[in-house]
Amino acid sequence: MKLVSFKAMALASLLMLGACGENEIFLGEEGGGNGGGTQIPDAGEMVDTYLQGVVTDTDGNPLQGVKVSSGTATVYSNIAGGFEFTSSNVVEGRLVARFEKDGYFSVVRSLRWGNDLNWSVVMVPKTDRSIAASATFSSSTARKLTVSGLTVDLPAASYINKATGEKYDGTVKAEMVYLDPDGEDFAEMMPGGDLAGIRADGSESMLLSYGMTAVNLTDVSGNPLQLDGTHEATLTFPVPEGLADRTPQTIPLWSFDETAGIWVEEGIAQLRDGVYVGTVKHFSWVNLDDPEKEAKVTGYVRNDQNMPVRGITVSINQTSVKTDGNGYYEQRVPSDVRFEVKINSKAYGRYKNVVSISVDPLERGEERMLPTMILPRLNMVSGMIVNQGGGSAICSIWMTYGNRTTPTVKSNYEGDFNFYAPEGFNGEGQVHVLTIDGRELNPIPVFLGNGDVNLGAIYINTETGMGGVLDVRMPDGNTRQIPVPAMGDGYSGVVITPDMLAVADDNEDFVFQIPGYTPDKTAFDGCSLQAGGEDEAVICVGTINTTVRRNNSLYVFDMNGSGQYYSDLGLFDITLSGANIGIPLLMKISYMTNVSDPVKEAGFPSFTPCLSVPAPLAMILEESSKMGKGGMLGYNGSESDFTTLRNKVPKTFSVIEDDTYDDGGALCKDFAAYYGDNVIMLSYDSSIEDIDLNDPETFSELDARLTVTALTGVSDDFWNMMSRSGDHGAYLKKLRKQLKRTR
Repeated sequence: MKLVSFKAMALASLLMLGACGENEIFLGEEGGGNGGGTQIPDAGEMVDTYLQGVVTDTDGNPLQGVKVSSGTATVYSNIAGGFEFTSSNVVEGRLVARFEKDGYFSVVRSLRWGNDLNWSVVMVPKTDRSIAASATFSSSTARKLTVSGLTVDLPAASYINKATGEKYDGTVKAEMVYLDPDGEDFAEMMPGGDLAGIRADGSESMLLSYGMTAVNLTDVSGNPLQLDGTHEATLTFPVPEGLADRTPQTIPLWSFDETAGIWVEEGIAQLRDGVYVGTVKHFSWVNLDDPEKEAKVTGYVRNDQNMPVRGITVSINQTSVKTDGNGYYEQRVPSDVRFEVKINSKAYGRYKNVVSISVDPLERGEERMLPTMILPRLNMVSGMIVNQGGGSAICSIWMTYGNRTTPTVKSNYEGDFNFYAPEGFNGEGQVHVLTIDGRELNPIPVFLGNGDVNLGAIYINTETGMGGVLDVRMPDGNTRQIPVPAMGDGYSGVVITPDMLAVADDNEDFVFQIPGYTPDKTAFDGCSLQAGGEDEAVICVGTINTTVRRNNSLYVFDMNGSGQYYSDLGLFDITLSGANIGIPLLMKISYMTNVSDPVKEAGFPSFTPCLSVPAPLAMILEESSKMGKGGMLGYNGSESDFTTLRNKVPKTFSVIEDDTYDDGGALCKDFAAYYGDNVIMLSYDSSIEDIDLNDPETFSELDARLTVTALTGVSDDFWNMMSRSGDHGAYLKKLRKQLKRTR
């Protein structure tokens, strides 16, 4: 027994299933995109590894709602800026994660697997005029961007649409950021994190940065632009004060490969009149760096009572690292460079005095133990989060005292946490705990005197992480538990349409519907549920009461009601309840009718092929962590219209499906092509009748004789979903190579 059709929620299925039969599209992993000849590592794989951290702005304020992606996993930072992964993408031994938020410059961080797995990330707001600049201008004119001594000269008539590769003439919006290596937060702002690079000859190198910049180019609709590859932009870098005594005649330019999480050499800059001048033919993050061989420093941080200072950030040259439980740290550094090691005061009670060590140049391959760094003793607050509900023990913790707030820390996977109280603070404060499902505990009073404070066990009760448990009360009074699967992979998760919230996992072991859903309400009745497998299941049709709340990308449900229980023992009437069931958002869609210009009217990608007549029906993908942006158009078209659309696909797209076949007497055609993370799919089925906008099933069945699907920003996870079944190893290997050439 099943509930009503879920075709309205299955955009993912429509992308792979033509109107006739299953015509799956198999794509490989995302590739390089460095734009040069340097060989970079292949895309990585997801591994079970714990990664957590905090995202802040340049003023130290926590950033909520930052999209953090690592491979096929996506999370959003909570109210305290915290995020965590239990599985992450590893590329050639490096953990890689991308951070995105509207109004801020995106950044990809990466470190060697096994290094510090508690990251501090600082995102730069686009409005910070001390380090960022923006301009709007005609593509036919040259333009100069300047901020903090860095200048970028953009050539005239030199732009293409990044998705299609077609020449662009029109208005250009440019945004630029400059990171000065002398800046206090340079290590937390920059892409990567450890300044690891690959030279043009394939050798590894440690970099010494003279500054880095990112330039984002878009049209007025926000579609990404890029230089056309034949014209060059000129970059002029100032010499940082900290490197004024080290000015070689030439320094290589490097671009950041976001897939591999590493800097790649691809240019040169020359010293001219006290500044470095170089050129680039494409924009990503660009770094001016002097390459050096690798060395390593180690050391300890202790307080003046010879106790280890754990979890403190140590700035080493242009990178940073945290001390372990013994106050120990180690970090790779470039050889032949004099530098300083400093304590980041923010993480140590905002201690005002600078504690630093000047380090003489190391030789290649040298490992040097540095003198122990001594800090004044500050009171440490520690404790352990204990989750009695079986969910995650990872929480965000901070302390308020008066009108001030300490930086936020995260408890680790086992629930342990600690932070340092402000220098000189003795008195009452309050410790705040925010759980992964967005619930803040009542503040915990704390009194700081002349010693550390251990809060002991702090109990929370949440099953939220992913999934949950349904308690099924049987007629005999006993309770059975049916698990709600942890979703987020494949086609599972929450799907929101204009009048429905629906949940289903790939195997339909859990199917849930809230008819008449609107985001301005939290309580609903008349909901339907199906849960369980072949051996046992519960069916509740229109008999479930539900409350729902959203926590970033996670929807959390509480539900209760009645229904029927099926097993080999028979059929029974039951009551059912479940609390804190966490399900991630898969996609949110909306509809438009009679769309003449899908790009302007509905926000479809600029490369979308369309007919000269209005599309009777458009399904718009408003939000999705897997499928990016775009949607599907439905036409009452003919075979010749299919050919017209086929001919409108940009030549830069690689064709991966072009098939004509007979399906029970119906003529069917399927076409698919991609360019980078952009996808176009066409489908034609002669047997389907004209779209009837007066029929409610039109918006649930989504049947159209001729469909056009166009998506931009498609994730690796989506590629993986499309390559699940069948043995396509050789085909995938070929496609991976193609992907690398187009990324």
